Formats: sequence, structure tokens, C-alpha cells
Amino acid sequence: MRKYALVFSGQGSERVGMFGDMLKEPTALNQALDLLKEQLGIDLYDAVTTKDAALVTKNNQLLLCLYHHLMKQLLVEKIGYLPTCCMGHSVGQFSALTNAGAVHFADMISFIHKRTDVINSDEIEVKAAFRSIHGMTLEAFEHFRMEEGLVGQVELALHNQKEQIVCAATKSGEEKLNDLAAKHKYVLKDIHVSRPYHTSFMEEYNQMLLPYIERMEFLTAEYPIVLNYSKQAVRDSRLLQNETRVQMTKPVFWYDSILRVADEVDAFVVIDPGESQFKILRRITDKKVHNVNNISLVKMIEKRGV
Repeated sequence: MRKYALVFSGQGSERVGMFGDMLKEPTALNQALDLLKEQLGIDLYDAVTTKDAALVTKNNQLLLCLYHHLMKQLLVEKIGYLPTCCMGHSVGQFSALTNAGAVHFADMISFIHKRTDVINSDEIEVKAAFRSIHGMTLEAFEHFRMEEGLVGQVELALHNQKEQIVCAATKSGEEKLNDLAAKHKYVLKDIHVSRPYHTSFMEEYNQMLLPYIERMEFLTAEYPIVLNYSKQAVRDSRLLQNETRVQMTKPVFWYDSILRVADEVDAFVVIDPGESQFKILRRITDKKVHNVNNISLVKMIEKRGV
């Protein structure tokens, strides 16, 4: 049997119509929607069936968790055996926890629902915005921050590819990044994400969430989860809860995590309503990468194997 890693996409991979195939054969989808409505009072039916992009964006993290959950069940059943490990990009780490059996699905949906309320709070000042630096390694970025006096104004959020850094910058930090682009020969791009996730700028939000994380039940995972910040492959419930406590305030070391997993598996199977993670992984590893965003692709993997 070929070893595979299961990968869950992050925020921004959601799209209108992502549940189209599931709506054609809606038994599992309807069961999940009924469970969430009856147990939690969360009604996602309109968001699942809508053609309104704004409604999808409003519920994006909940919809991703639901999509990952349903597609993973179908996918693993068709493959016939469990993955060697799993991992999730940013908010996709919550799907990894759920689908490896470390957190119950309904508990995770309830947590994400509360997390969404906290993130949208008007009581907290948004202190920084995301920017993507292209043409700079992680090592160079840390030296760059020190050399140019950017500590406290610019922070690492995600290291997605070898020479691509997503950072959070204050207003003054943004101005300096723009001014320094020519000198350091990088390209600076905007990223339209509402909050500066995975940085210390999210500490106030995180403090509001910690009580909910403390009450969540964490179990031993069925298979290892490669974590965003520690980069470790973990099954232990205590370590998984510890990482969840800092998920909002610590960087995502995605590039290093993918390289580590590539040494241990024959292929990656990415559950992503779009193709963003598929494209990122193809730039990092020469291992086989399957992108799964419809039921036909699941059937193809069932027929051909991973």
C-alpha cells in the first residue's frame, strides 16, 4: 500500500457551489446539517445551497470544516485505509483535528462558530493587515526585520513556500515594506484576509477564545497530525490542545511541514474546494499530489489508487 498524507485546505479555498456534487446525493450532507441544527442550533442549509458569494464568505470557516468532514469520510472509504498522517493549512488544522478523531465534529463546529463571533467583534481594534512578500526566504526575512527596525511592526504569519512570506504589518510597517521593496528586491502583494491571523496582533482575540478551548474535549488522534507551529507529528491529546491554544497567535510553518511529511509518504491527497493548496504543494514537493474537489476525483483515486 502506498503511504499518503491527507491535507485540508485553509481559509480562502471556499467557493460558491462547493457542495454541488453532495447535493446530488445528499444523504450524508443532510445528516450532518440536521445534526448541527438539532444539537447546536446552527443552520447552514442556505449557506450550503446559495449562489451568493457574500453568504459563503460570511460562513467560510464553518463551510470548510463541513466540506472537509464529508469529503474525508467518502475519500478514506474509497481508498480503503487510513492516511499515514494528516495536516491542515491554517484554519484547516481544525479539520485535521476533527478528521483524525481528536475532536468531535459537533464540538469543532461549535468552537468555530464561537471563534467567528470573536473574530468579528467590534470591541477589538484591528492592529495589522496581511501582506505577502515574494522573493524572500524565511531566514532572510528574520534578518531583514532586525536590520530594518521592523520588529513590532511586521511579524511572520505564514511561511507557505521557500521564497514567499505572509506577514502582518501595522500601518507604519506597511509603509516601510513598500519603501524597502526595491532595496531588498522583493515583490509585495496584498492579501484580502480580515484579521492578522497567526501573529501576536491576535492576542486579544485569543484571550477571549481560551476558555472555550479549555472546555473542549481532546482525544488521542487515530493517526498523527502534523501541526502548523511546532511542525511535529502528534497524536497526544494534551499536545494537540496546547497547539490549539496558540493556533491564532503563532506562525504557520507550512513549507517546512510539507518537506518533513514528503520524506515519509508516497503521495499527498489534498481536500480543497479549489486548487490553491494543490498548486502550493506542487511547488514544494515532487511527490505525487492529488487534488480532491469533486466526487469524480474521489472515484478516480478509488480506481487508480494514491
